[in-house]
Amino acid sequence: MKKKVVILLCAILFFILWFFIITKKITFIDSHIYEYLNFYRSHRSDILFLAITTVLNADVILLLCCIAMIVCKNTNRLLIPINLACSTLVATFLKLLFQRPRPPMNFIEEIGFSFPSAHAFISLSFFGFLWYLFYQNHKNKKGYLALVLTILFILLIGMSRIYLGVHYFSDIIGGYLAGTIYLVGFISFLKKYHYIK
Repeated sequence: MKKKVVILLCAILFFILWFFIITKKITFIDSHIYEYLNFYRSHRSDILFLAITTVLNADVILLLCCIAMIVCKNTNRLLIPINLACSTLVATFLKLLFQRPRPPMNFIEEIGFSFPSAHAFISLSFFGFLWYLFYQNHKNKKGYLALVLTILFILLIGMSRIYLGVHYFSDIIGGYLAGTIYLVGFISFLKKYHYIK
C-alpha cells in the first residue's frame, strides 16, 4: 500500500512539474538556481563536478555495473545489469516523449533532450537498487550509513548537471521523481514474483 502511495504521489508531482515547465512558471527558479551555482564557479569546482558527472558516462557506469556484479555474491547479481538496461530505456523514452530543449548556456556539450534528466533518473535507479540489495544483508548501522552516502552522491550528480549547465533544476527534480516511480515499481515487481525478498 505504501509503495502505491509513493508511486501515485511522485506521478502527481511529476505532471504538476511538467505543467509548470510548459507554462513557464518555474523558469525563474531554474534560472535563479543556475545563477547561484554559477556564482561560486571555480577551477576546483569545475574539476569536481566534471568528475562526478562522469560517473554516469556509459563506459564508467558499465564498469561499475560489472564491479557490482562481482561484489554481489548471490543470484541477485543478474538483476543489476537488467535494472541498468531497463532504467536507461525508460529514461530515454521519457526524453523523447517530452522533448524539452537543453539550456542554451552549458559548460560541456551534450546531445538529446533535457527533461527529465537521465543522469538523475539512472543515478537514483541504479545506485538506489544497489543500496537496496546491500540493505537486505545489512539491516543495521551499515545499511543506514550506506543509504545516507547513496542519497548524498545522487544529489551531487544532480547538482553537477545544473552546475555544468546541461540541465535545468526542474529537469533534475523530474528525473528524481520519475526515477523513484521506476525504482519502486521495479523492486515491487521483483518482490511480487519472488526474484528478491
